[in-house]
Amino acid sequence: MTENRFYRVEYLGKTYEFAFRYESGREDGFRAYILKAPGYGFRSSSLSATHRRKDDSGHYICWSERIRSKSSMDAVTALWCKATVMYIVHGGKSLDAYAEKLMKA
Repeated sequence: MTENRFYRVEYLGKTYEFAFRYESGREDGFRAYILKAPGYGFRSSSLSATHRRKDDSGHYICWSERIRSKSSMDAVTALWCKATVMYIVHGGKSLDAYAEKLMKA
């Protein structure tokens, strides 16, 4: 199954838009392929800093556990979008600190 999903993050008076293609039925669960995302500007865009992976289908969100449902993929994608925006705006070594902060909120 594939499905396109769109996310918008409002942060400090600015809007950031994202688009993804969800794929399921994979051995490793769901994946969210990144179709559209804001540029990283002068921040590192390395795969590890931005929690992305890449295969022949493109870049997708990197998550430490298997994502087994669409609702879990939605939650991971929303968190990744918010952490990405915070990383773009504030910098740092990676999205990690922002994702942890958001998960604790």
